[in-house]
Amino acid sequence: MRSSATTCLAVSALSLLAAGALAMPPGGKAKKDSQVSLVQPEDAPDGNAKGTLRIREKGNKESLEIHILQVSAVEHHAWMEDPMASDTFTDIGTLSGGGSQKLKFDTKKGGALPLGAVSLDDLIGRKVEIRHDGDVILQGTVPPFGLSKKPQKASITIEASDDDPQPDLSAKLSLRSKADKGQERIILKVKHLDWHGDSFHVFVEDGVGSSVFVDSGELQKTGDHEGRWKRDTKQGQALPAGASFVSELAGRHIELRRAADGDVFLSGTIPAVK
Repeated sequence: MRSSATTCLAVSALSLLAAGALAMPPGGKAKKDSQVSLVQPEDAPDGNAKGTLRIREKGNKESLEIHILQVSAVEHHAWMEDPMASDTFTDIGTLSGGGSQKLKFDTKKGGALPLGAVSLDDLIGRKVEIRHDGDVILQGTVPPFGLSKKPQKASITIEASDDDPQPDLSAKLSLRSKADKGQERIILKVKHLDWHGDSFHVFVEDGVGSSVFVDSGELQKTGDHEGRWKRDTKQGQALPAGASFVSELAGRHIELRRAADGDVFLSGTIPAVK
């Protein structure tokens, strides 16, 4: 009986290995795919622009594709950091067309990767800028492979304290991440806010426990006593305080401040996505 069971297990294992071998492309490498959203810099000259940078590997073939959307100019240039971590850039190609423009490097048909790179591994982590007439329209970083494919989320309710200017004030803070697609989002929805003609800004700590806050944008009025602040990389909006993923914001403090005098109306801690 033991011999028979061992034989069955061996056959099952061989079957799994065979299935894996069939799924494996020529060259012995599994298919890999990763994408990042390109986001606008501060004071972006083209407020509607958005885009993606995608890298793919299948067998011995590799590709890098830049796709920009809702741009107003007919021609843009892609610039890539060269060398790594230098903040100096080299023009790697032209994107042209209408509101949707692409630039692709693909070794499948004998093409070369940017900067003469031997493989995508040489490009991962380099900054990329999309420019028009010297202005940076969009920016991002070549992503690594292996980012999570599972959507991660988190949400909390933030209540004002009795000592705050408006004690009845409350807000819902929501985060969502789809890391392998470069889709990161954080939203603050505020209720029971007496505007009194004031404007309010959201401030986010630039690091956990740093007590240094970065102005991350204005709260948009959505009702008589309601407002919303949102950052969505899919829409070309950069995350606050230089973060690339909402997971990097976990543990940082977030505040709602009145623009006129900097008074804090609401304060909370950003949760970790799961």
